[in-house]
Formats: sequence, structure tokens, C-alpha cells
Amino acid sequence: MFKTAALNRHHRRAAKIGARPPGMTDQHNGVSHAALTVASFDLLQRGLEANGNSLSDEHRTALFALVGIFTKSAQGKLPGRWAFGLPTGMGKTSAIVAWCSTLVRLGLDHISVAVAASKVEALCELKRELVRHGVPEERIGLLYAAGSGKYSEPSTEDNAERPIMLVAHARVRQAKGLERFNTYRGKPRSLLIYDESLIASDAKGIAVRELRRAVGWLRGDAIGRVGHDTLLAYVDSALGAIEAALTAAKESDTPKVLALPGLDDATLAIFRALLPRHPATLPISTLFDLAHEDLRVIPTGEGGAVWYELAVSPALRNIIVLDASYPIRQLVRADRTIKDAADLPEVKRIGVLLSQLKDYGDVTLHQMLVAGGRTSMQRDYERDPWDRKVSREVVEVVKAVPSSEAALVFVFKTRPGERADYHALTLADLERAGIDTAATVPAIHNGTTTARPRINVVTWGMETSLNDYAHCQHVVLAGVLHRSPLDLAGAYIGQVNDLRSTVTTATVADLARSEVCHVIYQALSRGSCRVMNNGKARSMTGYILHRDAAIQPVLSQVMPGVSWRPWCPKHIEGKAVGAIASTTLKVVDHLRSLPAGVDRISTRQLKDDAGLRATPARSFSAALASVASHTPWRPQGRSLVRTFAVQT
Repeated sequence: MFKTAALNRHHRRAAKIGARPPGMTDQHNGVSHAALTVASFDLLQRGLEANGNSLSDEHRTALFALVGIFTKSAQGKLPGRWAFGLPTGMGKTSAIVAWCSTLVRLGLDHISVAVAASKVEALCELKRELVRHGVPEERIGLLYAAGSGKYSEPSTEDNAERPIMLVAHARVRQAKGLERFNTYRGKPRSLLIYDESLIASDAKGIAVRELRRAVGWLRGDAIGRVGHDTLLAYVDSALGAIEAALTAAKESDTPKVLALPGLDDATLAIFRALLPRHPATLPISTLFDLAHEDLRVIPTGEGGAVWYELAVSPALRNIIVLDASYPIRQLVRADRTIKDAADLPEVKRIGVLLSQLKDYGDVTLHQMLVAGGRTSMQRDYERDPWDRKVSREVVEVVKAVPSSEAALVFVFKTRPGERADYHALTLADLERAGIDTAATVPAIHNGTTTARPRINVVTWGMETSLNDYAHCQHVVLAGVLHRSPLDLAGAYIGQVNDLRSTVTTATVADLARSEVCHVIYQALSRGSCRVMNNGKARSMTGYILHRDAAIQPVLSQVMPGVSWRPWCPKHIEGKAVGAIASTTLKVVDHLRSLPAGVDRISTRQLKDDAGLRATPARSFSAALASVASHTPWRPQGRSLVRTFAVQT
């Protein structure tokens, strides 16, 4: 059961620097900060230090603010949805455990909490951790769908009598069944702690190009089939309506909303039965799903129609979102129902932005400026072993990793219809190069030293998953997940909850970059840099295969102090590397190398000193135009000048 140690001098000092809200002893809803916040913070701090973490004063203050916000929400003094952008690896899960277990120990049975995470197995581990902290198992609910998989902890019943409820994101995002996890003794739970980004809407889109392709396939398949002429006639008319609305949208600044041609439920059911079950017909199936909805046409990107619905019930009013990506993820920030916890007084008392709490000065990231989307990776991985250039670049990196260190490689998950098994092929290529993929290295895991896999290959989708790879000092991203422009436009409209909201090409481009940065940041954070000691992330190298160099200043916002270096290709042809982006990086590298006393350099001298004399004038000019987004320099006439002095 619970044991509360007397506060020693170190703990008392830590509590004093905590961002304490006023009225510590005041009770609201039967809860005070003096009881719940202070006790849970003490338990949290002792647990982190017992596991070898050295906490800076700012780190302690941030954690005190976090558990204080949990308490404030439970008191009913912090209504609404609040995003707390604590960097990865700073103890948010430990904070949840400490606060929930203290809640139970203090006998505050009238307070209840739901905790949502993306992976059921992460919830299973969270339940075991709560039990280890003395929470009786019968006080913890765990809910996941029957048949959704085999997990290490069983789903529970009678959850309305359990004060702590663990639930997957997918359950929170279902329109029905809210009462199954959000009801405690006949009332809504006091608060929901949501781990990772909260996307409150679901969007569907139909790209015109894909719909045309589906109609062409269906027309060839429907020859001689009874009833298919009527089905094709309807789909043709719907396609024509979307195309006409798109044409009108391109000629007007006014957002265009349309309804598809009328279709009664009985005819829709007949059409669904006639439609062949084949991947090629998926756009038509989506069309049927949206047959009775108002649609917004989007002329940007591939062009098409989108629809959305709110997936997270408005009845879930009190939510604390623990999202390390919040400072840079524009899609989440577009949701006007979510407020930034940085505006709260207890967070302001920390003295620095949450995103700046962790110093990445010992982390170096290498970027290769080549196309890294699914199409490019599929094309490369479907080649013969000796011609898989991306895989060969990955092998070169892993071969250079010392035998005492571990590597983590992210690859795409194979989709139906794809011939390339990215995971299996990467492992096979590593083994073919003489790398022992079954080797282990000693590492601390869950507080004990154990043998951990040296070579780890995982698929995208695990970048926000379990934290089993913190022993990996090297992380390689063999391509990066991208979202389509239509998908992003639909998601944005859903997040702002306005079918007629303005969506420009620039908006979609910014969203695309921020989503890429989000997945890269989360993937890199699976490695050793997630571990923090006295304010500094543990040393790590990362390798990113992505064409856009503009991700660097965005990622640096949440990875302050990180060093950027080019990932020079050994097997990918030079022509595949973006000329402007690579020139930009060379210019930026040279500017960063200049002494602090140098505040001006001519463009001619820069071109010579950076080894860019042979670079075409157009590429060099474009690179200079983007320098200000990477460094404290800006063009001025025929020179570059510092915009502020560098502290030495």
C-alpha cells in the first residue's frame, strides 16, 4: 500500500519553487492543493529521482504546475479543454500515476478521472503502474473493444463504480457510448486526461481524380450486369456535380458547399449491394457514405469534396491534453475549443516556455533532401536488393553504429496491394550487409538493467506508441508519413468546425509541413533523446529522409539547441537531392560557423567561402531568401546581416 515519506530538505525546497496557485489550503469540491497537489508532486518527484532522473528547478516547477492543473480541474475551477505542451520524456505518465494514486490514497472517492491513450497496451502498463503504487485493482477500469486484439490486461465491467478509468482514444472518439467510460456513480467524470494530440473531428474526402478512376473501373466491370447502368448513371451525375462545384470554386473566393443528387434510402441500399467489394471502388463507397450530407469542395491539391463531423463529444468539457507537439502542430491549434495552458498563471511562473524546458544540445540531426513519401519509398523498395538505394543508405548508417549502441529504424507499413514489405526487406538488407539483427545491448528498462535489442525496425504508427526504445542512441527515418492536401483541408475544416471556412493553398501547405514535423518529432522522441537529466536530453543522432529543409526551424522550436547536419547520400543520385534546399543548408551551415563578432558578410564572399561558386544564381538567390527562417541572418542589399547579437 501507499507509503508517504517525510519531506526532507531537498523535497521542501522543490515544493517551494513549485508554481503554486494562490489559496493552497482552500477547498473546492472537497479538494485542496495543499492535500492533493503537494502530496502527488512529492510522490512524483521521489519516483523520478529514484529512477535516476536529475530534475532541474524549471522541470520541478513544470511538474508541480501539471499536477496542480489536474487538481484545479477536479476542483471545478478550470473548466474547458487545456493543452499542456510538456516535452517528451519529462514525466507526464509518471505525473498521471502520482496524481491518480494520491487521489485514491486520500480517499477522495467523489473525484473520478478518465485517462485516454492511443494504444491499449500503454493503458495496460499504466494500470500495472497504478497497482504498483498501491491503487487497488478494483478501483481501476480498463475499456477496449471486444475482439480488438489480445492485450496483457483484461477489459473490465462495472466501470461506473471505478474512480479511475483507462480508455483508448478510439473509444473517446466514438459518437455513441460516452456513458461507458465517462460516467461515475451516475455523474460525468471530473476530468479526462488525454495523452497526445486531441483531434476532435473526423473528416472524409473524395478526390476527383480517384473518383474518376473508380468510375472507369466500375464501368469496365459492370458490362452486362443487371442494374449497374442505373448505379453508373448516379455516380456519373454525382461526379459531374462535384466537378461543376470545383470549377465554380476556382473562379470565386466564396467557399462552395453542395449536396449530391437526391437518393432515397432504399435506392442507396440497392446501390451498396450492387457495388463490388474491391479496393478500386472505395471512393464510390465513400460517396455513398456522404450521399445525404452537405459537402465542401476543395480546389487545392488534387481537388475534391470533403465532409466532417465532431468525433469528440461536446459533453466532454473538462479535458487536460498532454501534447508535446502542441506548440508546432497547427491542425490541433486550429481547434478553438482547446486553450493553451501556457496562458495559465501557474505555467507562466515556470519562467520559460514549456517547449524550451528541454535542451537538445547533445542531439544531432542529419537530413537528406530527397523525396521521402510513400510513393517514393514504394518505388525504391520494390527494386532488386542491389538497387534499393534508400535501404542501402540505411545500412550505411547502421553499419557505422558502435556495437555497444542501439539503432531504431522507422519504415512504412505495407498496405494492401503493395508488393514491398518494408519491415522485412529492411531487416533482410541489414542482415545481408553482415549486421546481426538479433544482437542485444545492456540497457536500463523500467528501472532495471536488462538486455535490449540492438537493431530495432518498426513501422510508422508506432511513433506515439510505447516507450520501449529509449536505449537507442541512433534513430533513422526511412521516409516520412505525409497526408494528402484534400485530407488536410478536410481535417482543418473539421477542427475549426465550419464547413464554409477559408482554406487556401498556403494554409494546406503550412498544415502539411507541421504534420510532417509532428510525426518526425514523435518518432525521434522514441530514441534516447526522450530521456532527460537536469534539463538536457540524452545524446542521440537522428537521420531524416525528407525533401523539405524548412522542417528544420519548425522542429527546432520543440527541440531547442539541436544541431543540424546534412545526411550526404552515398547511393542515391545527386540529381534526386533538391538543389535549392541543399544550397540553403550549406549557406546556413556556413553562417552558423562564423564567429559571434561577425555581423555582416557579402553574398559574393559567402558564395566563395561556402563552396558554392558553381551553384546556379537562381538556386543561390532562392537559398538566401529562406535563410532568415533558419538563422538570425537576413539579406540586406548584396550582403547578409545578423538580426541580433549572439550571446557569448
